[in-house]
Amino acid sequence: MTAALFSDGAALLNDIIPQWAAGALVAVPQVGSQATYSAKIERSDGRADFRLPAALLARRQRAYTPWPGLYTRWNGVEVKLLQVDAIPGRDDIAPGRVALAGGAGADSDAGGGIVIGAGDGLLAVRRLQLAGRRAAAAADFLRGYPQFIGAQLD
Repeated sequence: MTAALFSDGAALLNDIIPQWAAGALVAVPQVGSQATYSAKIERSDGRADFRLPAALLARRQRAYTPWPGLYTRWNGVEVKLLQVDAIPGRDDIAPGRVALAGGAGADSDAGGGIVIGAGDGLLAVRRLQLAGRRAAAAADFLRGYPQFIGAQLD
């Protein structure tokens, strides 16, 4: 994605700079009433609110990578949700509750790993990282922390 943006940006500059140098471009002031603003992104913006739809949480994970990332807390320890996908239309797992994918109340579309209930749908967790530990695929994480299943995340 980044390489594609660099390529597109370079092509646009190649088109625009000669026009600018020749004085052929006319500056048009921005209409203030049509401007939009975004708040400064804070570390706390990456904290997962599982009352939100799973699709929105998955988009936030992509938007906030690499910083601040999407994270939650389990037993007082930060857990980074490094790779997630939304499974829409499911509401049989309470928001923030961790379940085994493919198990009772979960979904086989999650690839045999971890799902977390959300306000609308499930959040399938593919990779995650416990603070101070290495990032791991969901299945590998569960081998070391089987008690994660059934947890209620903060």
